[in-house]
Amino acid sequence: MALAGLDAMQLAGEALNELNVDQSRPIDPFPIIDQLGLKLAFQPLVGLLGAILNPTAELANPGVLISTARGAGAQRYTAAHEIGHWFMHREQLASDPAADGVAEIYGGRSTAPREREAQLFASFFLMPLPLVGSVARNYGVRRNGDVTPAQLYSIARDLRVSYEAAARQLANLRFITRGVRDNLLRTQPAQVKKVLGHGRPPTHSGADVWLVDQSGDRTIDAYVGDDIVLSLAENPTTGFRWMTREAYEHALEASNASTAPPAFGDGVELALPAGETAAGLDVLRGEELVRPVADRFLRDSFDADADADADAVGHGGERVVTLVADRKGVWTTDLVYASPFEPASAADELALTVDVLSGPEQWAKDMRIASVRGGVQ
Repeated sequence: MALAGLDAMQLAGEALNELNVDQSRPIDPFPIIDQLGLKLAFQPLVGLLGAILNPTAELANPGVLISTARGAGAQRYTAAHEIGHWFMHREQLASDPAADGVAEIYGGRSTAPREREAQLFASFFLMPLPLVGSVARNYGVRRNGDVTPAQLYSIARDLRVSYEAAARQLANLRFITRGVRDNLLRTQPAQVKKVLGHGRPPTHSGADVWLVDQSGDRTIDAYVGDDIVLSLAENPTTGFRWMTREAYEHALEASNASTAPPAFGDGVELALPAGETAAGLDVLRGEELVRPVADRFLRDSFDADADADADAVGHGGERVVTLVADRKGVWTTDLVYASPFEPASAADELALTVDVLSGPEQWAKDMRIASVRGGVQ
């Protein structure tokens, strides 16, 4: 008999508590697989998304296989699905060699009780109520309220699950009705990503888009390959521009010097300190923001308000800067909204920190390398 939703929620919650998993942050199932003593491998499985290898006489060491054919969100869901098999069906799998634990969790919509149970477990394991409620509130989503595709995409991205999985879990938790869920599923996440990217699809297929559209202190946990889009209000007619912290400080120094600062907007660089080069320092070159060294610069443009007179004084719009997280690590972008002619009158700031994480496959490789170096067999 298939588990009811409440039973799956209870079992998943018990597993999270038993494993001492922090439910205030996105759940990462891959370290949990390692914590359970299961081997983890990624293979291009044909027609399958994942499998759990049961401990039989022929296979003493249990493990989990994840297909490389789908993106990171589907891989995480598959991993949680197999963790569900381990918690709920371990004895059955061990006593029945024919039940190899192969679990197709997308596409086929298996109605087999064991597969349905593992699917429900995975939903509540990756998306427990406290975590979903917290993330949903970040985007203004309340129970029985309106939810836009952009809000749903942002929730799914932050939970590190697929758009579809997030929609179904919001319905499971009664945040939205099934009718609202079905309407949301008519929108493809690729469409939402293009809108968030100001008409530009992600650099890498399947990658996420992070839109930063407000100033202040921001922190993002992105993955290698994700796009970071800065969309900040700007009014060029006032002489104010978004510039890097370094460029702003150079403007301050120039304004306090006996010589006037260089002309702005004619392609002239602000002066660099002795020994520095543009390749290693963010500078303001006309209206272009030269990329930080820790990521790849893709786009810098000014999008004027569509309903404004482009020649009118006070004409504003948005400065859109798009970057891609090319490699693992932490990088920061510190911007100031000011006039290079009167830098002391800075009007706004943005301090952005991006922690770029490895994808699941790279994480598994790093763990194997660390085990070998540490002498762990």
